[in-house]
Amino acid sequence: MTNQRHPLSTYADWVAGEAIRKSPGVCVETWIEHWGRVFGGMVSVSSMYELVALIGARIEFLGGLHRGTEGDTGCEDFIAYCNDFLVHVQPRYGALHCLTDRSSGNGSDFFTMFRNRSLHGMTPAATAFANNSEVIAWWVGYAPDVPETEHLLVDSHGRLQVDLERLREELLASMQRFVSHLKANSQSVRGFQRALWFRYLPRHLPRSMWEAAGVALGLPI
Repeated sequence: MTNQRHPLSTYADWVAGEAIRKSPGVCVETWIEHWGRVFGGMVSVSSMYELVALIGARIEFLGGLHRGTEGDTGCEDFIAYCNDFLVHVQPRYGALHCLTDRSSGNGSDFFTMFRNRSLHGMTPAATAFANNSEVIAWWVGYAPDVPETEHLLVDSHGRLQVDLERLREELLASMQRFVSHLKANSQSVRGFQRALWFRYLPRHLPRSMWEAAGVALGLPI
C-alpha cells in the first residue's frame, strides 16, 4: 500500500503560521493556557514522575527558544531558562544543578534526576556524593506531604523534596516573565523564531532545504 503524501510546501506554510507569523509572545501565552490545563489535569489525578519529567522537558524546550538553539536541546538550555526566569519566581532553582560535592560540570543534577531518567524511564535517579556511599535521593508529591518551606530543598533524610503543584505554578509564572522579556527585546525574536522553525524540521529532509523554505516564508536570516 502506498501512503498518502502531504506536500512539503503545505507543511512549511503551516509551520510558518506557528513559528513565524505568530509573535513569540503570543506563542508562549498560548502555551501557558494549554500547558496549564494539561498539567492541572495531571495534578488532579496525582501524577508524579510523569508530571515532573514533562515540566523538566518543557523548561528545556523553552530554554532552547530563549537561547536560539537550532538543533537538539539539552542541559545547557534547561539551566539557562532556570537561571534567567525561574530563579526570579523561586530562588531555590539556582541551587538544583549541583546537589552533591561533585562538580556539576555543564550538567544539572535536577535535570538528570527528573527530566532524563523520568522521561526516558519512569523513576527518578539519585545523585551520588564523591565517597560513593551517600546520595541525594528525592521525595516527590503534593502539599501537605511536601511543605511549602521544604519545596526544592534537601531534607534531613537527604531527599530533594518536590511539590508538583508548586512546580507547575512556578513554570507558568516563569513563562509570564518570558513573555514580558520577548515583548521587550526585539533581538530575542530572531533566535526564538529560528529555533522554533527548526524544531519542525522533517526527518530525513536536508537542513539547508528546510532553512531555505523558512527564509522564503519570512524566517529571519
